Order: sequence, then structure tokens, then C-alpha cells
Amino acid sequence: MMVFPIAVVIACPAVLVLAASSFAVIYLLLPATFFKMYMRLSHWRAGFTIKTIKKGEWTFCYAEKGQPDPNQPSMLCFHGFTASKDQWVPIAQGVPKDVHIIALDMPGHGGTSRKEIGKDDVGIHTLARQAHIFAEVKGLTKDKIHVVGASLGGAIAGIYASMYPDEVAMVSMLCPAMKTPVETAFMHELRDGTCHLIPETPEEVQHMIGMCMYNKAKIPKQILKGILEIRKPYNEYFNYIYKENLHEENEELLANESHKITMPSQLIWGAHDEVNIKS
Repeated sequence: MMVFPIAVVIACPAVLVLAASSFAVIYLLLPATFFKMYMRLSHWRAGFTIKTIKKGEWTFCYAEKGQPDPNQPSMLCFHGFTASKDQWVPIAQGVPKDVHIIALDMPGHGGTSRKEIGKDDVGIHTLARQAHIFAEVKGLTKDKIHVVGASLGGAIAGIYASMYPDEVAMVSMLCPAMKTPVETAFMHELRDGTCHLIPETPEEVQHMIGMCMYNKAKIPKQILKGILEIRKPYNEYFNYIYKENLHEENEELLANESHKITMPSQLIWGAHDEVNIKS
């Protein structure tokens, strides 16, 4: 009568050892797969569900948490250049459960499709219009929303608000991409043709992450390799966006269009920002 329980007790350690061994093999031999698994878990812990939706030639990938509430605006979040919806996982963990939040992969980033290089404009106005296509098909234009963006996404959020004021309840811009009085080393190198947001080696990935974080940490080499492997197929398109937007008019775009942003707005900047200094 005790054979089955004893067998289970004996089998459990073996199962745990097998699982640990499998993760170790994936970590060592398939670092990109390991990192994808880690991010999937992080999305789940944040309450996000990853989804896709199609409109014509576009396939939009996004992460969604919660349900629309007529008593408060949904949040539509735009990530920074070369990032993805993953950028919003730590933020989503701190957002109240009753707030509906969507983190969108911008075209050519993450799981959202893109057109061939040279077949479409990739300026900020175009990116805002493409985000609006998503908002329409997702049903977010029925009620006013809270548009949020960081870095390039911050500039897109501001331009989105200026283009569609009747559909935006409020806008939050986190260290938006724009010209500021003090130029960082990053911005200076950007104009000289070096973009640290498009790394080509694990060491450059570490530099990129450290530059974007206040609490810096040494990341294991295998994780850096995994991140690089995931990002490399996008680098040609990232370079295209970078070169197409590298002109002074774009740097001043948000400031020049700010008078059209008529809804409640907030501009948030980190005191130790290494990418773009507020003053």
C-alpha cells in the first residue's frame, strides 16, 4: 500500500535534478532561449499577457495587463529606441492591478512587423501614426487614454498627444528624445556616427545596459550573449532608423510641437541620466 507514495518521494529529487540540469544546459548552450524564458516569466510575474493583433500588413505585438475601465484611462506605453515592450515590465509591477496597461512593441522592434528598409518613412510622426493604427484596431480610441513613453518613446508619446488631442486624456514623457541645453557624451558620439544602443559584442551590451541604468550591475557573460543573439537580427533596421532620424530638426521636434499638447502632461527626468541630460 505504501509503494506509490515511496516512489513519488524517490522520484521528486530526480525530477528536480533533471529540471535543474535542463536549465543549466539551456543557459550554457542556448543563452538566447534562456533569456527569452526569463523574460516570459518576468512578464507573467508583472501580470502581463503577451498578445498580437493584425491590421492590414501590420502585425502588432504587445503586452497587456488588466481590463479597460470607463472610470480611468488605459495606459498605452511606448518604449525607447532598440528596446521593446520588455522595458515596461518593472513599471507594470508597480502599477495598481485595476489599471489597464498596454506596452506596445514599436514597428521593427520586438514582435511587431516592419516594412522593408527604404520602403517607409521612420520619422517620429510616422511612428506615432503607426502607434495610432494599433490604438484604433485595439479599440483604444473609443475613450481617452493615458499615453506614456520613455526616451524615443517619450518623444513619440508627446507627438502622438499633439496629433490626436481628442483621444488623449493625459501624457507622460520620461526623459524624451529631444535637444537639451547640456549635451552628454552619448549624444555627442551619436552625432559622430556611434550609437551605443546598437551593440555588436557582449561587452557593448554590458555598456549599453550600464549607460541606461542608475543601479549598475555586472551581468553574466552568458546572459549578455543571449541578449545580443536576440537583438542582432534587428540591427540593420535599427541602424536605418538611427541614420534617418539623425538630424537637428528631429531633436527640436518635440519642443516645436509642444504647444499642441493641450491635455494634462508630465515630463519626468532622472537626475543621473547619462543618455540625455534635462538641463
